[in-house]
Amino acid sequence: MPLALDEIDVRLLKELETDADRPNVELARIVGLSPAATLNRVRRMKESGVIRRITATAHNGARAPSNVVGAGAVDPVAALTWQLPAATHDDKSPVKHVAAPPEPAPKSPWPRIVAFGGTAALLLAVVAAAAIAARRRKEATL
Repeated sequence: MPLALDEIDVRLLKELETDADRPNVELARIVGLSPAATLNRVRRMKESGVIRRITATAHNGARAPSNVVGAGAVDPVAALTWQLPAATHDDKSPVKHVAAPPEPAPKSPWPRIVAFGGTAALLLAVVAAAAIAARRRKEATL
């Protein structure tokens, strides 16, 4: 049987979505119940399947320029260009340097030349066909 949620349950869910690590006493103060009643409501929602799991997500708020895109996805360009602070400990392990990607090959102008040439040839054919059709109409009327 599905669980019917009242206003307090909905407020509890919203507060848990905002901060799932919030202590039960603080949740109780926010929704206006005793800590025991609040704990019973949360347990009831877990047992009925309304709350399936509580997980932490790694995402950055929109406060400043960031290397994080979305929730948990890393922008590869930002990750490669991020300036890390200098090491503060004496780690003798070898540093693995990552090579820069190779420069792209220069673009060939031939695709553009062929496209413009083909367009010009098609335009010329259409104009010629229109001229021939106009001449035939003119000869037919004479």
